[in-house]
Amino acid sequence: MRLLAVLLFLISTELQAQQILPLFQNDSLRTFVTMPFRLRKSTSEGIPIVSIKLVSALSECKAMIDPNITSNFLIRCESPASVSVDVYFEFNGVIQKIRYGPLTVAQISDTGVVVQPPAVTDKYKTGRELFAAKCMECHQSPYEKENKSFTQIKQSIQSVGEMNKLNVLTDAQIQAIRDYLNHLD
Repeated sequence: MRLLAVLLFLISTELQAQQILPLFQNDSLRTFVTMPFRLRKSTSEGIPIVSIKLVSALSECKAMIDPNITSNFLIRCESPASVSVDVYFEFNGVIQKIRYGPLTVAQISDTGVVVQPPAVTDKYKTGRELFAAKCMECHQSPYEKENKSFTQIKQSIQSVGEMNKLNVLTDAQIQAIRDYLNHLD
């Protein structure tokens, strides 16, 4: 039994050592620019990607596995967006998933100057982070749920089976999520 526990610990530790690394100078994405990322072990060795799925992005964004380096994937967006990507890879004969993001894709103006999206206030930042951590597993885009009231969100948490795990959220946290969802633009 003890050997099994040690083995499970080692496997979970090795699995947690996987990471996604942006392969460009800064970590801000730009419209009309293809940005590369790499799935790697903590030893810097690339891990071949089995498939990828773009989530929480508008249809103007595309993602693909690099045809030349299978441990890399590429993202390109034609308009500003918040984007996440699920990266699937094989680990000990089992397909595993890592979600990377959300990332903010900034607009490039007609003059070629990067126009950063307006800064999100701390109030909306908290809601955005809570939505990403607690809600994006099922609601892959915040735009699916914009303009929801506090009461609607709270009732969904209490009545929708999959959302019952969110009963741990405080009213202040639910309000922060609501504020974020109602101020996406």
